[in-house]
Amino acid sequence: MAKLSGRDLVAAEVLVGKGKSVRSVARDLGVDESTLRYRLQRRAAAAVDGRSQQAEACAPFEPVIAAWIALQDWDGESGRPDSIKSLYEHLVAEHDYSGSYKAVVRFVRRRAPAPKLRPVRRIETRPGTQAQVDWGTRRVFLHEFGGEVVLKAFLMTLSHSRMNPVRFYLDETQLSWLDGHNHALRFLGGVPLTIRIDNLKTGVKKGAGAWAELNDTYQAYADELGFLIDPTRPRRGSDKGKVERRVQDVIGPIVRRGERFVSLEDLNEAVLERSAARAKRLINPVTGDSVYDTWLAEREVLQPLPATLPAPFDVQVVRRVGRDCLVSFEGRQYAAPYPLSGRAVQVRGAPGKVQIIADGRVVQEYPRGTKARLLIDQACYDAAEVSNTRPAISGPMEVQPPAPLGRIGRIIVADKSWEAATRPLSAYENLLRRAR
Repeated sequence: MAKLSGRDLVAAEVLVGKGKSVRSVARDLGVDESTLRYRLQRRAAAAVDGRSQQAEACAPFEPVIAAWIALQDWDGESGRPDSIKSLYEHLVAEHDYSGSYKAVVRFVRRRAPAPKLRPVRRIETRPGTQAQVDWGTRRVFLHEFGGEVVLKAFLMTLSHSRMNPVRFYLDETQLSWLDGHNHALRFLGGVPLTIRIDNLKTGVKKGAGAWAELNDTYQAYADELGFLIDPTRPRRGSDKGKVERRVQDVIGPIVRRGERFVSLEDLNEAVLERSAARAKRLINPVTGDSVYDTWLAEREVLQPLPATLPAPFDVQVVRRVGRDCLVSFEGRQYAAPYPLSGRAVQVRGAPGKVQIIADGRVVQEYPRGTKARLLIDQACYDAAEVSNTRPAISGPMEVQPPAPLGRIGRIIVADKSWEAATRPLSAYENLLRRAR
């Protein structure tokens, strides 16, 4: 049976008015007789349907609604229209509106201008210029956890070749975010010029798009590897379409529902192999070659990876080295090589360790989160140790090494304060006798 349109209903009303039976009219129009009879009865009784009645609840507020409609950008030239929800809440709070939200929606849509069709520009990027990243979610059975676990899938896609390594994590923390970058870039064989991201907190501190204030930790990571962070505009999934479409499309084929894995590491090893195998079967729509072969060509124009990728870190701050060569971080003080005295350095919190960075290099490391509040490596004060064991370090001015330890100092001072060994009391008694 055909659907009874408004035009059919008007025609049926005319024909029935001329004496034709409802049954024959329904047969001629190809509609259900009982539906036609019901609709004709309602028209005859001048009845209106429930939704029309609801919409009439908005009639007293038409001037307010019309003013709201006039202020909106329905063409999308300067931004999206405000949510009709905001109009509804305004009517309730300020004008004692008691109707439904849906009635307001219908009332607005009948009066608002139809939005103009705006074509979307299709963009294909040059090799090596862009990657897009995103998170997905998958429930996976892991024996090490004794059952199904909700895992977070980190996905990076090279926009040109569509090569997209995946790695699973237990969370979406800053450490997982940077570790995902490290594994993906290592697999891809280089660094793209730009990486497009959502406005998530591990990448963006506040704002969005071109006005985003970037996360300090992620910015430091990007500076170290030499890529530009490119946040998307808010609520614009098309800005990151190559990875948005692929998150579930990729995860589904490589990790099938009901599969079981020994551990998270076992899962990630399998996923890496399956991603490469899948790339050999898929065709790149631009080149006509496989995704895998297109990636082999794109890999040649990626920026080279550094000898050592930065260890994932969740905090990085800038601190000035004091005259005593100490910097403060997380309620503790750490010694830096003496040539850095008076200079600003970066202090980074990584899993299990604190790193002091100068000139883009890690110049000193300490254990993180110790009971000790003062961590000193005496090698930082020794000219010979600094020159022999560390890359050349320059300060804001010529810095002389501290005075060397004396005979007693060499006996009593711990080489590393947080690893100071305990000595028997007799050792200190002998020291006192020699000092006399």
